[in-house]
Amino acid sequence: MEILIALNNVSSHQRLLDAVKVVLSSSNPCVKAFVVTRASGMAAQAGIPEATKLSYRAGKPLIVLPTLRDAVELLKPSKVLIHFESEDSVVFSEALITSENRVMFVAEGSDGGYLRSDLGLGELVRFPGFRNQLPPSASIALFLLGISGRPRAQ
Repeated sequence: MEILIALNNVSSHQRLLDAVKVVLSSSNPCVKAFVVTRASGMAAQAGIPEATKLSYRAGKPLIVLPTLRDAVELLKPSKVLIHFESEDSVVFSEALITSENRVMFVAEGSDGGYLRSDLGLGELVRFPGFRNQLPPSASIALFLLGISGRPRAQ
């Protein structure tokens, strides 16, 4: 199993760096790459260079693409999970990804929310016990914690 963590629509360099640090701190060898889509503003100007440096030092790829659709088309995950707190979202559990080869987990990097077209690219998931959209570093950490029981890649 391969896990790709994506941060979509981020303009804050601090949010980007917080998210990449969470991903890089994961000891799960299934986590293969950090993907950034729709980076703008200070995230694009200052955050991407710093995140690239951190990723390079950790030996994990950082992939920067213009849109979430591009990420799905190029990286071809077998399942895309989009963190979106709503009644229509299913509660995340490890059972959602047990038979998948490559899973992409998407966290939203801005308070503005996803584009409608982005929401149609995968399955909407939420975390139990939370009513509002979480900051991206928190949702990524919850996802990584939720898959911590998965068998480790060899």
